[in-house]
Amino acid sequence: FNLDRYKVLEYEGLRFYVTHGDVYSFSRVNYLASKAKEFNCQVVLFGHIHYPVDITIDGIRLLNPGSLLYNRDESKIGYYQLIYLLII
Repeated sequence: FNLDRYKVLEYEGLRFYVTHGDVYSFSRVNYLASKAKEFNCQVVLFGHIHYPVDITIDGIRLLNPGSLLYNRDESKIGYYQLIYLLII
């Protein structure tokens, strides 16, 4: 597959920087926030690290849904975030 490393989506005036996150470790969330700012995004949606994140850095909200099964935060429950966007 030749997939994009990221996408920028817009919905109802909000811009989203969306990436799987495999090229960014959690220690690089500041970098993710700076990438979002570079593209005038207010929200970063990312994955890969298998634990939930909901933080704000420099006014940028960063969300990671975590994992339903393989939690790397050693919790016994699964996590998910439901993000519903209707883009027509």
